[in-house]
Amino acid sequence: MNYTYIISLLTIGIISLSACQSIAINSNSKPDEKRLYIYSSRELKSLLDDAGYSDYRAWDISRNLDGSSIFLYNWGKKKALVVSCDGSIRESDLPKESRHDDNSVLFNNKHQVIAWHYNGKVNFNNGISKEEAFKVAERTNQAGGYFLTKEIFSREIYSIEKPDIPLAKFMNFYGHRLFTKNDKIIVFGGYKNQDTQEEMYIFNRKGNDLIQEEKLIIQRPGKSPAPFNVIDVNPWDDEILFKDVYDMPYRSIWYVYNYKTHELKKLGKVPLFGGEALYLQCDIIKKATEKLKNR
Repeated sequence: MNYTYIISLLTIGIISLSACQSIAINSNSKPDEKRLYIYSSRELKSLLDDAGYSDYRAWDISRNLDGSSIFLYNWGKKKALVVSCDGSIRESDLPKESRHDDNSVLFNNKHQVIAWHYNGKVNFNNGISKEEAFKVAERTNQAGGYFLTKEIFSREIYSIEKPDIPLAKFMNFYGHRLFTKNDKIIVFGGYKNQDTQEEMYIFNRKGNDLIQEEKLIIQRPGKSPAPFNVIDVNPWDDEILFKDVYDMPYRSIWYVYNYKTHELKKLGKVPLFGGEALYLQCDIIKKATEKLKNR
């Protein structure tokens, strides 16, 4: 029996099934409308290769605040690649002093860097810098000019405009993700029972203060010591995208939580060889690929 041949057929079948699943997740809506887009690492790598940016990392991806652009990174060259809904692809400079991950840089809506984390400090484009306790939160390009502190037993929310004035403070809470949506600021984290739940706080901005509007406890699909990561918040609806993390050979699973109905739905597994999911205004990868073909 030719075991090599059988293994090859099984591998092809698994890859095909993974691709079909990814396509099926994205096929519930009409093209180019605002919704969740899921891209495999191979799709992102293919775009980078076709555009002549194969030295960029396909797994480093974030979006801007309104979902009209995505960012990919080349930390060696201190460059970010901005890919937008008009199909354009352009490079943007990163500060020479910036860390090698997408947690460390914050862009404004004009794709300009306004804060960056380096060597134990967060630096702001107004010349102010803060010590290690002040940390630009993960994927903060969706944070709309706000950031969380990194304290031992607490977290505080600050604005980039006035990084010396705390807007809100949490005790016994480890906040790790911050998003803005219209006039609301949404913070995720926890303190105890993180293997069974995630805490979600919703604030409204009132002058120099944040007023807590709501606190939600989101129950995980099952108890696990592995992360239950907040990936994205839908800017146009009441959805939150989570990833229930599993180690190989198992695949992590995406879930969507509706914070109005409090319903958690299983969306599907992460593509076999990795992938990313973000709420975007259009199919940005498709737009950019088509523009490359027509140039």
